[in-house]
Amino acid sequence: MSEKFKYNYLLVREYQHNQRVYYWVQRPLADYQHIEIQHTETGKYVYFYSRLHVNKLTLINPSFSNDFTDHEIIKDVSGKIAYRFGID
Repeated sequence: MSEKFKYNYLLVREYQHNQRVYYWVQRPLADYQHIEIQHTETGKYVYFYSRLHVNKLTLINPSFSNDFTDHEIIKDVSGKIAYRFGID
């Protein structure tokens, strides 16, 4: 049995000068883009969908074990997605 969950944001580190710390902040994706995390019995697979980039799902490697939360996965792949698809 497999479930899919959609997310419309990336997580980026933002520095707060007055507190001298970094925070993880949600940066919304455009309305034609989203991240899809597929939960299976063997692990979790991350796909990026963009109608602008050939209108297809792109598998983002690596796959993750079921021990990771979706939030941790998005934090890990946000930089890869931003670099690969030119998202600021």
